[in-house]
This record gives sequence, structure tokens and C-alpha cells, in this order.
Amino acid sequence: MSRPLPLGQHLARVFKEAGLIVVIGVALFLFLAIWSYDASDPGWSHAGYQPNISNLAGAAGAWLADLLVSFTGLAAWLIPVLIIWPAIRFLLRRRVGILDGIPFFMLRFSGALIMLIGLTMLMSIHISNETLRFPFTAGGLIGHALSDISVAVLSVYGSTLLAWVLCLFGLTLFMEISWLA
Repeated sequence: MSRPLPLGQHLARVFKEAGLIVVIGVALFLFLAIWSYDASDPGWSHAGYQPNISNLAGAAGAWLADLLVSFTGLAAWLIPVLIIWPAIRFLLRRRVGILDGIPFFMLRFSGALIMLIGLTMLMSIHISNETLRFPFTAGGLIGHALSDISVAVLSVYGSTLLAWVLCLFGLTLFMEISWLA
């Protein structure tokens, strides 16, 4: 029979698990909102064209999905994964406390942000928005702005190389992987 944990450790474990369940729930809500995104729903980028909201996450989901798609384009699909993956990893690491996990969170967050920037640039440069009919470009406002500056300075080829470097650099930080191993 195992001894019960001291109260402080027990509360820390309970708060860690409860908080991560909330984080995973938010990520799943974002996934549902993005999955059921409809450009005619009311949102951040425009007034709604139809009185009925078709987003499965309701009016809040329609607005969130429009905001994410407007700023990150197709990369919006990656955002829930970028939230769930570290949360599940942290949940499975029983011996890592919340304070011990802060440096890893900062590392993964920085990697996710850098990877998203590179991905939005790539999508803005190489994917047409004609069939997607997103509010701005396939890379969203972020990809559009950064790719315009980058292409003006580095050309399409140099910008593509820069975007791939950003994606792989961010992925390395996010996943904590070693390319040499």
C-alpha cells in the first residue's frame, strides 16, 4: 500500500492535471471552430452575410476561427496541435512540476511561434487563395506582410529558403529534437 502524498504535492498534482485538461479543452474548441470555419459567418474580418451561424462552436467559434484564419491562414489548423502536444507531454511527465516546466514551455512557445511565422510565409508565397477564399491570403495577414517584405529583399527563392529555415528551426525548438541523432 502506497503512502499518500503530502498535501502540497497532492494539490500541485491536482492543479497541474486540472489546468492541463482545461488547456486541452480550449485547444479542442479551437479545432472545432477552425474545422467548421465558414467565410460567410460573422467574424473579425467582416460583417456576417447570413443570420444563422454555421460554425459548430457557435458565435464565439466563428469569431475565433475568423481571427486565426485572418492572421495565420492555413496555419490556423496547426495552432490546436501546437497547444495540445506540449500539454499532453507535460501531463505525462509526472515528476515535472509547474515551476520546473516554465523553461520548457518558453522554449516550445518560442519554437511554435517561429515555426508558425515560417509556415505562414511559405503559404503566402506558394499557395493561391483563389480556391480557399480566405479573408486575406493562404498565409493570413502575418504571412502576407512578412512574405511581401522578404520577397522584395530576398526574391522568391531566398524568401522560400528563409521560411523553410524558420520552420525547421522552430520545429527543432518546439519538439526538442536533434537532427544529428
